[in-house]
Amino acid sequence: MKIETKVEKTYGYVDYGGSVDSDCREKCTDALVFLVVPLHGKWKVPIGYFFINKVTADQKKFLLTQAIELCFEAGLVVKAVTFDGCPANIAMAKKLGCDLNPNNLKTVFKVQNNEIAIFLDPAHMIKLVRNSFEHYREFKDAEGNNIKWNHIEMLHQLQEDEKFHAANKLRSEHLFFKKNIMKVKLATQLFSRSVSIALQFCKNTLKIAQFQEIDGTANMLLLLNDLFDILDSKVHGYGLKRALNAENSQVVLSKLEMCKSVLMNLTTNLKNKQVRLIDTPRFTGFLGLCICIESAKFLFNDLIKNQRVPYISFHRIS
Repeated sequence: MKIETKVEKTYGYVDYGGSVDSDCREKCTDALVFLVVPLHGKWKVPIGYFFINKVTADQKKFLLTQAIELCFEAGLVVKAVTFDGCPANIAMAKKLGCDLNPNNLKTVFKVQNNEIAIFLDPAHMIKLVRNSFEHYREFKDAEGNNIKWNHIEMLHQLQEDEKFHAANKLRSEHLFFKKNIMKVKLATQLFSRSVSIALQFCKNTLKIAQFQEIDGTANMLLLLNDLFDILDSKVHGYGLKRALNAENSQVVLSKLEMCKSVLMNLTTNLKNKQVRLIDTPRFTGFLGLCICIESAKFLFNDLIKNQRVPYISFHRIS
């Protein structure tokens, strides 16, 4: 690998360090990095990196297993692995022993008889859900309530016309996000309590006719807001943003169960038929959040309930 500082270019060839067979003359496109992060602490340590190009699920499984075993040799306890939702990562999780069938989720695998949970990066998942919402335009929840992208567009247009924002951060960039599709805040500020309340305000207080059917949309925005708060919880947070512990576990776990139930039953219209979003081509964000929920519950039972740690800050895992 060489770096040209004058033109800010990096170039080189695929290199697995001799641990995996590969064509060493193939140009690399990415670096696969393994980073160790403590549940309690502020340090991060990269323990390995590989120059890759279209790495397979089998190769990723091999490298991840090696990384975990090296951590064990160093005396570390590995309880969770986080990665994004690319197809190779999902295939790797299945090869490790996870069952990602939405109706029978098993989000834990074993290495040397140690149980390890998988997390699909919540920040990536919330962006994928936002992308799906904008693409399909309309969902339905289990009660048949409409969840429409147009409701958010109407709120934005109303605020622009009135030159007044109802205590939310909704702007044009949240609706026309594709030029900044990687910015997490454009998704989290859209799926926010403040936007949900603004929609309800337009219906219940201002009594604007076109906002009379926004309940489904407002409820989903609030649900995703709460779910992301939990999956990004921190030690010094408040409410659902507070790290999971014995005191708040009943509220948090109940909220997680409710979120999973809603996500599993959201549908959209495909070819004149209502199809669950987790069964559509754009399933990853919804399934990924359900995986995070199951893994969060596992860590609570394994670590907090067994009094191995006093709390879990999911921000450290994401």
